[in-house]
Amino acid sequence: MFALLGIAASAGYLVLRPTLYTATSVLLIPGLTTANNTQTTPSNDMSTVIQVVTGASVLSPAGRQVDPSLSLATLRQRVKAVGVATNVLSITAAGETGAQAESLANAVTKQLVAFNTDAGLGAEQSALTALHTDADQLTSQISSLNGEITVATNRLAAESTASAAGNQDSALIITLTTELNQAELQLDGVNSQIAQAGLSGLAAGQGTEVIQRATTASAPSILHKAYTVMIGAIVGLLLSAALILVRHRRDRRLHLRDEVAETVGVPVLISMSAPSRRRSISDWVELFNRYTPSAADHWGVRQALRDLDLGGTPAHLSVLVIAGDTAALAAAAQVAITLSTFGLETVFITRGEHDFATCLRSVCNRFSGQGHNPRPNLQVRNEALPDDAETPALVLTCIVVDSERPELSLTHLVGSTLLATSAGFGTADQLARVAIAASDVGAPLAGVVLTNPDIDDRTSGRFPQVRPNAAPTLLVPNVTSRGLVP
Repeated sequence: MFALLGIAASAGYLVLRPTLYTATSVLLIPGLTTANNTQTTPSNDMSTVIQVVTGASVLSPAGRQVDPSLSLATLRQRVKAVGVATNVLSITAAGETGAQAESLANAVTKQLVAFNTDAGLGAEQSALTALHTDADQLTSQISSLNGEITVATNRLAAESTASAAGNQDSALIITLTTELNQAELQLDGVNSQIAQAGLSGLAAGQGTEVIQRATTASAPSILHKAYTVMIGAIVGLLLSAALILVRHRRDRRLHLRDEVAETVGVPVLISMSAPSRRRSISDWVELFNRYTPSAADHWGVRQALRDLDLGGTPAHLSVLVIAGDTAALAAAAQVAITLSTFGLETVFITRGEHDFATCLRSVCNRFSGQGHNPRPNLQVRNEALPDDAETPALVLTCIVVDSERPELSLTHLVGSTLLATSAGFGTADQLARVAIAASDVGAPLAGVVLTNPDIDDRTSGRFPQVRPNAAPTLLVPNVTSRGLVP
């Protein structure tokens, strides 16, 4: 899930900020002379050349030559200069289209040639003087800003910071400080250009020549796009793993069969799927009329009958459901329906007054009041069987209990008692409280019906081990006048 979100985020990033086209031009920069012009160095100071290429004197006029024009900040992100060999400089420019990338690369190349040839040959001292002038102006600006900041700071000290004047001076100090930082950065850049020993040599270095004009732009790389998407997927997977670990460490609910069995001390006898959404009256009617147990559910209920060894006429089975566990409540009804498909005359009864089972009780009242059975061999009621009723083979009583204060009555619990719960619904404390309540009234749990187990759960839930059964095979239960027999 998170991997898909990461891929989607990467794709969105590529759409909103598409990969730029690139174009490259190559220049030959002749050897630099020393400061006294008496000898020539064997190679250029490429760091100085690169600094000039990415400086405002070259990039600003080049940015005005492309359409649309680009700001200096954008140009510094899109223009890269690299020395590829002795006296050979490669300039790579990026653009949103191939034409823009080519135009920008050629414009930068043109400005560098003009700077080296025109300004370098005839105006070495003029360029250096201009840099010093810029430095002096920036120094004066910095001094002025410092003075204004000092005045505003002193004024603010005498004012209340909560007053309108105090707020105005605070905002003014922030603005002046920002301008001061920008001026200091600009001064550092100008001083760096002045300090470069190769600046005078570069200005005197005539004969700068374009070896290759930028005529063909490179389209965005498919591999780069795939790499971006892959990074998004990896980040999504890592985020997913981190969230799963955090949830697992904080989640106190029981998810595995063995966890549930060890908590209540009885085995998981039945594992089945059940709808987990809150059910309306019409949903319950449809469940009783149309639910068909799967082969796995069919076999699980048969095994439970064998392990419980129900006796008596009729045989009684009580199923406890914690309030709020919709899937477990549906599973109790599904067990009764499955029993009826064995040919057993089964009665499903709901007991207790908890609001959680209101819709189920209404459906049971409807079927009972109409004298209508939802399917062959199955009666649905909301109260105990009358004394004159025909004796069924099995009576399954569903009882809803509160997770914090389960209250049970021995009159409600007849026969073997099961706990129906969903994987990942209850905590160990909640299930233990229900088990204690059942034991206190003399009807300890005999097993668990676990609904919607995790597909990765490979545990059996047979802890502790149920009693051994000598019969190697399980016979289909039948109904006799004496009750259930294997």
